[in-house]
Amino acid sequence: MKVLLSAALVALALALPRAVEACAVCMSGRADDTQRAFLLGTLLLSALPFALIGGLVLWIHRRARELAAREALRAGEAARG
Repeated sequence: MKVLLSAALVALALALPRAVEACAVCMSGRADDTQRAFLLGTLLLSALPFALIGGLVLWIHRRARELAAREALRAGEAARG
């Protein structure tokens, strides 16, 4: 059934090439502003996971340094006291 459906879609695409060009993913026949918007949106969505993971790693690193500094301060106070 899937093969028949795929073959029908390919035949439709070959029979109606203008309909295929009108899809949301195809870039042919679009204005420059629309292409730029698609490109910027793609870049933003591609960079977002890296930014979130990088922010999480940075937060963990800073938190670990803060906790280590607190522990060192407590150890210094205990040695004096």
